[in-house]
Amino acid sequence: MTRNLQIMDPITLHTRQEILDAFMARRPFTLDEFQQRAIGHIAEGRNVIVSAPTGAGKTVIAEAAAVLALHQADKLFYTTPIKALSNQKYRDFCARWGKDNVGLLTGDQSINGDAPVVVVTTEVLRNMLYAESPTLHKLRYVVMDEVHYLSDAFRGAVWEEVILSLPNTVQLIALSATIGNTTEFANWISAVVGPTSVVTTDFRPVPLTANVLVNSTIYPLLNKSGNDVSRHLHNRVDRILHTPSHHERFPNRVRIVETLERENLLPAIDFIFSRTGCDSALSQCARSRLTLTTKKERQHIFQYVDEHCRLLSEADRQTLHYTQWRSSLGRGFATHHAGMLPLFKQVVEELFSRGLIKVVFATSTLSLGINMPARAVVLEKLTKFNGVSHEELTSSQFAQLIGRAGRRGIDSTGHAIVYYTPDVDLDNLAALYRAEPSPLQSSFKVGYNMVVNLLAHHSYDEALVLLRQSFGQYQNDAAVVLAQRELNQVEKELHDIESTISPQMLDYLTLITQLNNETKAWEKRKNKEYPRPTKGALAKLRRGDVICLSIRKKPILAVVLERPRKNKILVATSNWVGTAHLSTIRHNGEALGHFHLEERGAPDNAHTVKLARRELTHSNIRIPKDARHEKNIRPPAHLQQLRRELRHHPLHGHLNHAEITALNRERAHLLNRQENLQHRIEHDAGTLATDFTHVCDVLQSAGYLTSTYELTSAGTLLRSIYCETDLICAEAIREHAWDGLTPAELAAVASAITGESRKDTDHYWPPAQTEVLADTYTDTQRIARDIHHLENDHELLLSRPLYGGLTTAVFQWANGATLEECLTLAKMFGLSITPGDFVRHIRQIIDLLSQFIKLNTDEYQHLVDCSYQAKNAIQRGIVAESL
Repeated sequence: MTRNLQIMDPITLHTRQEILDAFMARRPFTLDEFQQRAIGHIAEGRNVIVSAPTGAGKTVIAEAAAVLALHQADKLFYTTPIKALSNQKYRDFCARWGKDNVGLLTGDQSINGDAPVVVVTTEVLRNMLYAESPTLHKLRYVVMDEVHYLSDAFRGAVWEEVILSLPNTVQLIALSATIGNTTEFANWISAVVGPTSVVTTDFRPVPLTANVLVNSTIYPLLNKSGNDVSRHLHNRVDRILHTPSHHERFPNRVRIVETLERENLLPAIDFIFSRTGCDSALSQCARSRLTLTTKKERQHIFQYVDEHCRLLSEADRQTLHYTQWRSSLGRGFATHHAGMLPLFKQVVEELFSRGLIKVVFATSTLSLGINMPARAVVLEKLTKFNGVSHEELTSSQFAQLIGRAGRRGIDSTGHAIVYYTPDVDLDNLAALYRAEPSPLQSSFKVGYNMVVNLLAHHSYDEALVLLRQSFGQYQNDAAVVLAQRELNQVEKELHDIESTISPQMLDYLTLITQLNNETKAWEKRKNKEYPRPTKGALAKLRRGDVICLSIRKKPILAVVLERPRKNKILVATSNWVGTAHLSTIRHNGEALGHFHLEERGAPDNAHTVKLARRELTHSNIRIPKDARHEKNIRPPAHLQQLRRELRHHPLHGHLNHAEITALNRERAHLLNRQENLQHRIEHDAGTLATDFTHVCDVLQSAGYLTSTYELTSAGTLLRSIYCETDLICAEAIREHAWDGLTPAELAAVASAITGESRKDTDHYWPPAQTEVLADTYTDTQRIARDIHHLENDHELLLSRPLYGGLTTAVFQWANGATLEECLTLAKMFGLSITPGDFVRHIRQIIDLLSQFIKLNTDEYQHLVDCSYQAKNAIQRGIVAESL
């Protein structure tokens, strides 16, 4: 159902265009054609999707919408996928429009939320839409930056939730890296939000060249025509493959940086895709004589670092190895990954963007929109860890990473460089470089919080209609359309066949098909009860093996005289010699024993048979139990009836057998294809509906929904809980399992709720610090088990396991322990955690506690008060500095 955008502007379209014309005129450079087109659509009040390469200048389009919001006294929300990008955009926008006009909402931070321009993480906006937050008053524009993140398997569904929940008074501006199915995505946006314009471009303000780094030499990847791999590069690599000792097995980061410096390709980003690899690269550079900065640049670096890190305590500086980190920055190199302290990452981002840091060793988190353009980008490998396993980079991921190369207004060319290893196939690399962008794939899934928030405002049927408007269902529906098209063709071919034969012939063919299908079903049932031996088991049988046969439904022992041939085997029993069909072999064809039979003449010569019978008579080998009581499986009555009907049919025996067989085979194939397509259409069309039904069943069983799908008081509670273990959390609150805890104890429990192990096998919980906490852990784990069992009963797997690995460290942090003490505690219990990981975990706990603080004080007064105290206890020191 398409929604029409309701424009309620206090100014005219003419005035809107004048405002935007003035905005474009004030830019330091002329806007590119795609930017002008996108801004024109915004002036017209249309939703806009902009798909352009990394670094093409999409942010300018968002700024144009922000200018309109500022002039119209409206509000614009700018959403980002990660807090680091939110913080950077907040700083950029404050510098442009002033702190009074800009706000920041990231879950653990709330700054000036009533400002006309507010930067938010996508999850925060989703939560506000569900809660109908008053902060959304006068919301007119929503910019969704990095909207291609919708494909992310772990968090991408939130983007769809936001788009589906936007009021029709909101104008959507979606900014995306280049994707392969822009039209499909735009058609969906148009269907659920309203008329949408698409602006796509593959234009890069700074051209990009593809290169390969072999040892210390950089070679162009492609020849001059750009069609094939450079012959010179191929020859160089061939020499290396024939003399492996001439190539470094592992990247020498110092040599890589020296090569980049020699070729005047700094500043550069070296993507390593591993935290350990990044830290190792920094250590290599720190131990070398490498210095990339001038004396004046070092002064600027130290001045900036000292100013922004002035509030760090001496103890924290020691824990963070601050002196070594500061020294590396002064020499011009740094790391950037999720394990770093957020404050340190912000310093690196700012110094790099100023051109003071020359090389950053980074993981792929840097590719998520953070403004850190470079002259060159190095990729040390073409695989990355996706959270579950290592996988090849897609064409879109590759393009987004190398898209950081080339600074507008500074560089004439950007340089993408892949470090060569024997694993790199040059032809595949060239194909990846030239490949079309990957299509955007939905990762939408139904969750508990989503369902109760939908049912709070909609009936069951209305909620189902909304879910069916998701991009995931839209893509499923597209597959359904193709399957339906194929089904239509199959049914036409069936009709063509059946329309050319008489009703009597059609009846005869139908009878044959029914008989064949029923016979196959009966054979399948027989084989299930008495499975035939596998090919592997039969292949192992050799002369002299004792096996079990079923002759006239009676089990007997037999000695193999010759290995199986085709469908038969030569055997000797106690009273006969001959060939037996392989289907008569029982006990899965396993040998029950073995006799030594000499090779003398024919396999069934009299001497051999006599010896085999004698050995069989005097052996202790017995018939296996599973073959003793074989039932006489008679064909079912309806199958026998079909056989009689076929024999007595008027056409039976009066038709050309070959022609009938061919005609029936063709018709049966079409009927089978028809049935398969119908099943596929039914499955694809109902996937989300099935998930929705299962989630509702669980919520009804647990008491969160009534039988008529109305929210109970527990359901209302669940609406306010946003985390991956939302139902477990709500159930614990509902049972008052966390009442009576101290602030430190509650913080520890919240750690178990929000924590997530990086290893599937890591479920260890350190000993509880108090008896009350031990009992609470037991209750919470019991609640989690109950929820998991309930999910299993309803074919769901939504709630991840609780993880208590950091509970003790968090407990001590809440009681005033130092960062070093907490990290040492974690290490004592087998956890190697970085200061950045610990701070991020505390921030997640703060986010959860902030949700508890907003609960109904009449029913959960103790939890609300305790959450407030716990939040204050852990939001201190280096955690507060990193907010």
